[in-house]
Amino acid sequence: RMRFRARWYFKKEDVQGLGGQFVGVLRDEVLKTMTPRDLVLGDQTDDNEVATILGKCLVLRRKSRAQMEDNEHNSKASSGFESELPKGAFICRYSLIIQPANPRSNSSGSVLIIPYDGVD
Repeated sequence: RMRFRARWYFKKEDVQGLGGQFVGVLRDEVLKTMTPRDLVLGDQTDDNEVATILGKCLVLRRKSRAQMEDNEHNSKASSGFESELPKGAFICRYSLIIQPANPRSNSSGSVLIIPYDGVD
């Protein structure tokens, strides 16, 4: 059977449910800027059968709102951007890296959230 490796996106509810210490951009800061059309790209991957694909979606990478506001030109150019998205499209402004808890050191694990900087 044919398989593919997928990297996963998190919706707002998924980010809310993540445990551990948040590093970089704080969880509340990310959550207050997320709309139902925002996703966060995770570092987790897994292998899946091609038959499990339900369909195709469009995910556009964009700088975070804070980065856009820091640059006046981009802020003006992006006003109303969400309303211009194609139907069914999503926006990804952040990536995250999950560091699992270490039972030996009693650490709770951490979640590093990184704003998208415009470079892939």
